[in-house]
Amino acid sequence: MRLPSFGIPRHLVPAFWAMLFIEGSLGAYLGVWPLWMERLGADVTIIGLLLGAGGFLRILVVGPSAALSDRIGPRRLLLIARSVALVAYLGAFVATDWKQLLPVILLMSMAEITFPVIQSYVAHHSNEEDRVRSFTIVFNVGPSFALALSPLLTGAVVALFDVRAAFALTALFCIGSIVAVAQFDRDKKPEPTTTAPVSSYRQALSQRKVQILLALQGAMIFFLAIGIALIPTFLEDVRGISPAIISVLSAFPAIGSAVFGLVASRNRTIQDNPIIGIVIGTGITILGLMIFRQFDQPPILVLAFFFRGGFFSNWIMFISAIGSASNPIHRSRSFASSEIVGGVCYAMGPMVAGVLYAVRPELPFEVSIVLGLLLIPVMLFASRRLQAMPAVQKAAPA
Repeated sequence: MRLPSFGIPRHLVPAFWAMLFIEGSLGAYLGVWPLWMERLGADVTIIGLLLGAGGFLRILVVGPSAALSDRIGPRRLLLIARSVALVAYLGAFVATDWKQLLPVILLMSMAEITFPVIQSYVAHHSNEEDRVRSFTIVFNVGPSFALALSPLLTGAVVALFDVRAAFALTALFCIGSIVAVAQFDRDKKPEPTTTAPVSSYRQALSQRKVQILLALQGAMIFFLAIGIALIPTFLEDVRGISPAIISVLSAFPAIGSAVFGLVASRNRTIQDNPIIGIVIGTGITILGLMIFRQFDQPPILVLAFFFRGGFFSNWIMFISAIGSASNPIHRSRSFASSEIVGGVCYAMGPMVAGVLYAVRPELPFEVSIVLGLLLIPVMLFASRRLQAMPAVQKAAPA
């Protein structure tokens, strides 16, 4: 029995399932990740540092992802990365002290090489005509469904057992991703040629459009991550909401992201100018942070979590915009640069949030809201500048 193709090329269907299971594994534990650290004895400042450490560690593996993919092959590299992730999740499951999470976080960071490799794989195996649709289906629709379902399953297992059980569920999703990656096209040894175009990070980062988009992406992620990083901790410590309920509520950002992505995919203005969609997503996320700051009733928090989906939708739109703005020769390194910038800025958010939370639990929300509002006019100005710049030109062979 053949799996449905979801309107994308048949050989990209395994990539759809791989991303679905990968994001399912993330959704299964991220909602309770700060709570598990707290259960293992970490205070709120340590939690912020642990949440942020992974973003800096990922530089060590995401940076050389393009070269490793060329040398090892994307399929083999992804199998290694997902196996490393499985070991990390099992390590979190058996941990009895927060210090034991340090090697777990290192392994999780190493597994982050998965994302730029799959992005490059999809870009390479899709035509110009179907690339936008393929990216939308593989990196938005599938992950949003998984991120909506997995927290609900986590809420059930946490209610039946405890927070530790979330990592057993995470490991099962990870095994599914390994099976999906095994269905990728087998790696082919590249044939040496003197006429093949060459690429480097210096060339990729010299593209002006890519520079602007990376700067905006980093600012957006850092500013909003300050507010969203410790939401589970805030809801349990300040609002008195149980981990099982928090896990269920964590499904709604994915629903919001799916809705925002669907709207963006059907709106010609946003397709032609993704920054407009990112501005809207930023405003929606800020509105969600305001609700978290003011209210404690779960029905209202559902709306806040739904609005928080604008953050993930923004991240996807930035990746798509960077791919379109980059010369195809440098696209894999542009994707890797996006993952590095996004990871580091996402890591800095919890670190700052932990310090602010120790001063006053509501302070991370307030700082994030103010910085996000200040960023919106900057993005609108940059949008006009990007629209005025010439289209991407293909580089000549070396």
